[in-house]
Amino acid sequence: MLNVLRKLFGRPSTMSRAPGHDHDPGLVDAPPRAADLRFPPAPAPALAPAHEPEAPAPSEAAAEAADALLVNVYATRAEFPQPAFAHVLHTARGLEDAELAPHLRAFADYVMAQGDGTMTATRWQVLQHLGRVQRHLSLSVPPAALDDFAAWCHDANAITLLPDGDVCDPTGRRLVGRGDGALDEGARLPWPAEALARRERIAAELAARGFAVSAGLPPRVGESELRLRTPRAVFGRAAALGVAAVRAESARDGDPLPADTLRERLPLAFEHLSPSERAFLEQDAPAPADIARFGWGYEAQAALQWALGLEEALPFPDRICDAAAVTRTLLSTGDAPPEDFTLRPAGELLDELDRCYRLQWLAREARRQGRPAPEGFREDVVQERHRALNWLVRHGDAEWDEVDTPT
Repeated sequence: MLNVLRKLFGRPSTMSRAPGHDHDPGLVDAPPRAADLRFPPAPAPALAPAHEPEAPAPSEAAAEAADALLVNVYATRAEFPQPAFAHVLHTARGLEDAELAPHLRAFADYVMAQGDGTMTATRWQVLQHLGRVQRHLSLSVPPAALDDFAAWCHDANAITLLPDGDVCDPTGRRLVGRGDGALDEGARLPWPAEALARRERIAAELAARGFAVSAGLPPRVGESELRLRTPRAVFGRAAALGVAAVRAESARDGDPLPADTLRERLPLAFEHLSPSERAFLEQDAPAPADIARFGWGYEAQAALQWALGLEEALPFPDRICDAAAVTRTLLSTGDAPPEDFTLRPAGELLDELDRCYRLQWLAREARRQGRPAPEGFREDVVQERHRALNWLVRHGDAEWDEVDTPT
């Protein structure tokens, strides 16, 4: 192995792998719920619309009939067909609207406030859906148009909030009933067809390797609802991870590289450091736990460099990466303008994300049941890849220090 620190930074290195090799990733808890916020009980939130409809909807008079249903729609797809059925559009907002994010947080609190607040599988999937919402619409729909409305909701990959406060799937079945939190038989969260197909394909691939994954695990994000980070942001994040990992390696050997030395070699990395990474680089004598934590960044770095096409392949996660090779790749491209980089096809990125998600579930389920860890893959490697890819697809719109890997 090339002595990376000696060759590139004038320091010796005794490491052939990321520090903290015996690090236990541990369990990741579900996101905490806020206790004080409540979603407005009114069927249509009292928020100013992002824009007014430019023209009346078809059969507007029919849609304004006394028995028209006022519905709030939460779609994870940014683009979907305009409704061709009779309706009146009251509110339409997207990610560009500053009111959408707080509205969705309040809605998530409302979901958790129903019933006894127990985190069920369906309730968790509703929260995950809200985390991917890109469009919120409020519209009135006459009873005669409800079948067409349901089909349109499927196309938009949307759930609904009905006037009585029930959170429902596109067909009107309750996912979370108001008050009691009830779930109707047959209620299903909508998922894009490509995400469902990927789940089946990756599960079959893992089964062929001897890993039995629960068929009840949901899909992950699909291409039609994907919002990837920019290539420049991805390269910057890989560089930041690399700088922190190299510092961890040198600190493990008892002689931490100064931040100025690292900045001189990889200045772009310092534009993308997270608060925790910046604090780590400023420590004269990092704690062993921090050295292990940031040393594992080599694995996330390798995943992001693969996403940019800088690594030819991302092997099955049954071994740790070659930290020296990963660092050489980063440094060899350090002078290239980030604008020159492009991401791999979305399907390849989402395949790897789905694979990591299911493998991490296997490891956590074994631990939950008190069974030995599954053989044939390394959970520590899977967790770092999973985190990197969740950040890449904007899971929960979290910045690096807040990205989690729920299963």
